Amino acid sequence: MKARATIAMTLMVLGATAFAGPLKTDQVGGDANWVAHVDVAAMLQSGLGKFILAEAEKKPEFVNKVTDLRQKFGFDLTRDVRGITIYGKQVGPKDGVVIMDMTVDQQKVLELLAVNDTHKEFKFGGRTLHQWTDPAEEVPDGEEIPAKANFGTFYDAKTVLVASSLELLKNAIAVLDGKAESLGKTEGLPMLPKPVAGEFFVVVASGIPMPAATDGPKAALKDITDISLQVGENKEGMFAEVVALVGDAKKATQLRDVIQGFVALGQMMTQERNDLPVLGEKITVGGAEGMVSVSATAPTDSLIEMLKFLRDRTEKAKAQAEAGDK
Repeated sequence: MKARATIAMTLMVLGATAFAGPLKTDQVGGDANWVAHVDVAAMLQSGLGKFILAEAEKKPEFVNKVTDLRQKFGFDLTRDVRGITIYGKQVGPKDGVVIMDMTVDQQKVLELLAVNDTHKEFKFGGRTLHQWTDPAEEVPDGEEIPAKANFGTFYDAKTVLVASSLELLKNAIAVLDGKAESLGKTEGLPMLPKPVAGEFFVVVASGIPMPAATDGPKAALKDITDISLQVGENKEGMFAEVVALVGDAKKATQLRDVIQGFVALGQMMTQERNDLPVLGEKITVGGAEGMVSVSATAPTDSLIEMLKFLRDRTEKAKAQAEAGDK
């Protein structure tokens, strides 16, 4: 039972961080309508990534987690995970495929699975596929996350596949084997942006369910049908770009106006705070016809100073709260 929980925890940790290099569309199912990719190796080599990792390594709970994963699974979370690609046909992580480019002690993982009372094995094309069940879990608001079956296999020495169903896992294997259509062949997800230098995170989705609100900030998003996001770091600093498809020129213009209003309001509020570090960010809102784009850049050093400011303020508030409880 403990092994089951540990495996589930490991996948959660990986997914929160998650093939090295740009997204490889020939490894994604051709009928996927969403995909997310994190080049972990590039992210950890970026200036911001190095700072975040250094901060994490100061926390005993993070160090303990890294040590625990190394002992149980034979891999170092900060060095052996190179990248993760996640994709699916339904928007959301509950129904999809996870491809992890990583070095792990596969024998240790198999030994843990062997003592898991929910573990089952299946044969598929000469491969051994595994099934295990995450236990039901109570969340802080009193609700319960139901038990969930997972399916996985070691595709090769450096590739781990995990899926939410046996059918999805088999199809993921067929895609990697070149026996099933991939996104590279179908050229699906036309909003998928081309890789750019320094990029370490990309996500794209088509046919996404948007808020049904008729007023307020969420109402401005209700007409979006497709969206993409790129994040990375280059010689100019950190950059991010969001591109959304609205499909109607008038609605796209309205959305651009709303976004520009929020940007102006945010910049005004920031300027009124003399205690905040100066980011020196550049934000551009553009697009044509039914397309809306928002791009932002900021010097990495400025972002790090902002993170330090927020860290110090949080620690100070926590210390004051603890002092007041005594």
